Amino acid sequence: METADTTTANVDITTAKENMDRLVGSEPATFNDPQSFKTLLVMQTQLDAFVTKVANQFDTWGEWCDSGCRTPASWVSVETRVPRKDAGRLIKRGRALSQLPECAAALARGEINAAHVDRIMRAWNPRTKDALIRDEHILVEQAKTLDFPAFCRAVDYWEQMADPDGTEEAAEAKRARRDVYLVPSIDGMYFGRMTLDPISGAIFSNELERLAEGLFEEDWKEARARLGFDPTVNDLSRTPAQRRADAAREMATRSATAPEHGRRPAPLFSVLIDSESFCGRTCELAQG
Repeated sequence: METADTTTANVDITTAKENMDRLVGSEPATFNDPQSFKTLLVMQTQLDAFVTKVANQFDTWGEWCDSGCRTPASWVSVETRVPRKDAGRLIKRGRALSQLPECAAALARGEINAAHVDRIMRAWNPRTKDALIRDEHILVEQAKTLDFPAFCRAVDYWEQMADPDGTEEAAEAKRARRDVYLVPSIDGMYFGRMTLDPISGAIFSNELERLAEGLFEEDWKEARARLGFDPTVNDLSRTPAQRRADAAREMATRSATAPEHGRRPAPLFSVLIDSESFCGRTCELAQG
């Protein structure tokens, strides 16, 4: 028998569906200005936040069991045909937000997004639980004000303080996951994948981007000479992906032809300290 609450919910979701249909059926060019597009992105985040909350309720009430699925993630994967990994991430995020009210509120307002929540979730473990509950508002504020790479570094620093033993173990585990493979296909093309630890990745990425930037400048000059005016990126002879591929080839070529006694780059390493020590040392340096 249908309850009054269920009836209300059906009416609400029907109205929401009708509004959504009107929106997606409208002309996209109507919303192509920066402010409208930003508003749409915020709306997307807010809808994702609501769906995540509903996913937690769906998980808790357990009606997915009636379908014969063993887990709510399995139900989501079967019903929507999304990868099981993505379905599991949705359910896990819903459970986490029930424990992280500051994250849930900021996500619902569209001030942060799911990527921020997932990064904070990875910092949650039995050793950091109390500290994360205490400092959640700080991490959320960082998520709202920093660009994403800087935010990730801020969470890394927080983890170093909250769980120093765990971060050491995590660093070793990350390095152990490093791997590279490159295999030829039937038609002679090569396909591969690369997973590098943070330090190795930074060394490789910095050099790759440096060479790719040089190739971009070459392409820009060539296009300007060919056209007689400043080109756009669509006028360049190579795409960013092609320039990165050529940069990687150049790295290998230079390695093969490097002088026998050439000098290796200076070693790269990471140092994590707490904010008080950093600020204190900065003040000392500023005062000579």
